[in-house]
Amino acid sequence: MENRQVKSKQRVADHGEVFTNEREVKASGFGNLIKKNNLRHIRFHDLRHSCATLLLAHEVPMKLIQEWLGHSDIGTTANIYSHTDYKTKMVSAGIMDETLNFTKDEKDSEEDGT
Repeated sequence: MENRQVKSKQRVADHGEVFTNEREVKASGFGNLIKKNNLRHIRFHDLRHSCATLLLAHEVPMKLIQEWLGHSDIGTTANIYSHTDYKTKMVSAGIMDETLNFTKDEKDSEEDGT
């Protein structure tokens, strides 16, 4: 294992590529892609957070997202990698509003004791 890490570090130094564990991920051209398309700078690793957030927004179960990202602990996926988007926040706020608000008829019934 130690020999593999040394070889990976040497390849990173030689080629400017990123390697994670035993899976090779080439990210050497990512910065150029961002600049070429006038996108705001993000790190290559930030794409993992985007992936988790987009999957969650499309109602993919957290357990599947955990497996997709290769986390051994679902807490890592839930607490660090998944971020709630604006639409999801508005949907959850709407559900809370519907749950906690009474209609006028319900209020009148409660006041009358019926």
